[in-house]
Amino acid sequence: GDAFVRFGSPLEREIFMSIFYLWIICCDCAKHDEAENVRSFDLDREAWVMLIGFSEDLKNTVDVAKAVSGFGILVDWHEIDNLARVVAKVYLNNEAKIPDSVKVNAGLPQKGRSWTLPVFVLKKKRYL
Repeated sequence: GDAFVRFGSPLEREIFMSIFYLWIICCDCAKHDEAENVRSFDLDREAWVMLIGFSEDLKNTVDVAKAVSGFGILVDWHEIDNLARVVAKVYLNNEAKIPDSVKVNAGLPQKGRSWTLPVFVLKKKRYL
């Protein structure tokens, strides 16, 4: 069978594995981010993007990261009092294309909403 074990830190995992190493010989243990299906890619570009019409209720790091997750990894976002936009810095891999718009979902159980936000590229930088 399979088991999912969560440790509070990498140190706890290493202590557990070292103490029970002889007992766990029959088990194959893998870190959650190093399973068989893991793939790596180079983040060779960064860009500043502006999302227009971002809901004031969703202006937090988690929701901004979700909004840009389809094309990049959120590095930082500029928290401003402007109600009309969010400006975010994202890392992109070589194959990623920044879309003209992104879909944002929000809501509570049994009632959700979604809308499309236009995306404007403010600045791009390529790493060598």
